Amino acid sequence: AEASGFRHGDIVLAAGRHASFDGALVGHADPAISEQITAGRTQVAVSRLNPFFGGSGTLTAVNETVFSSGNNGGEQMEFYLPARSNNLMDNTTRINEESDTFATAPADFAAPFNPAGGIYAGRADEVYLTPDLWWDQGDVAAEGGFTGAGVFPTDAISGQGGALALVEDPGGLPNLTGLMAGALGGSAPVYRDGNGVSGVGLYTIYYDATEFVGSVFLPEPVPPVPPVVYPPFDFYGFLFDETFESFDRVEDLEEEERRKRAADDPLGATYYVFDPDTNRYSSYRIFGMPSWLEPSGPVDPIGSIGAGASSGQ
Repeated sequence: AEASGFRHGDIVLAAGRHASFDGALVGHADPAISEQITAGRTQVAVSRLNPFFGGSGTLTAVNETVFSSGNNGGEQMEFYLPARSNNLMDNTTRINEESDTFATAPADFAAPFNPAGGIYAGRADEVYLTPDLWWDQGDVAAEGGFTGAGVFPTDAISGQGGALALVEDPGGLPNLTGLMAGALGGSAPVYRDGNGVSGVGLYTIYYDATEFVGSVFLPEPVPPVPPVVYPPFDFYGFLFDETFESFDRVEDLEEEERRKRAADDPLGATYYVFDPDTNRYSSYRIFGMPSWLEPSGPVDPIGSIGAGASSGQ
């Protein structure tokens, strides 16, 4: 016979990496066999050393493992994992059910899934963008410029330690927006009770990202370097700013051609005559002045004769 009594209190099971259950009872009582009065919620979380998408901790439940919360599932039964791929509960697992078993988790972001749904992106028993409790043993938050992180508690008075990680869509460590003090489940935005996925569905599973994201902080964007703007170069002084009408230019060319012809043409025809008395040649031009009147022309035969006659007198 079952012992009488009243079971009351919250149950919190959090693991830094993995949690594995084989034919176990996690919670207040097995609803299939117990009629005891129970009260209190049950929370199970894995991968608290890295609760973000990409965290490696897994939850394994096989061989008819049972999870339950108080009041025959009337109180909250919560699971916290980085992603669906961390959820290894099999189809023999019961969650606040007497006989109905768990509908195993689909692959990450596989149907049913709509990333535009935000926290409701997945199926009806899921809530996204809730990495929640984080034990930051490696001071990762400080690398991203965040304060308020915490580690796993090492004494009996520090509570659950760590801090609650807050992210913006699409989630993941690169989209961390802040940290706040609190216990597991303190950042959960909603509880989806009676979701109808596995039996009545008296539970909710909390995941992180709504799409594939990285597992490190993104580097700060480098501000663009403004281009060097040089002052415009003044080409005006190098430009030929005189303008000509087409007919003016034609007239100039014609005038230039006339000048060239005039420079090349002779002033007149020159003839040379032999004078036997003087035994010399004389030259005359048909047009223009006689060549003997020019400063550099030949000797004037008439002038020579006159000079000779005068000397003979």
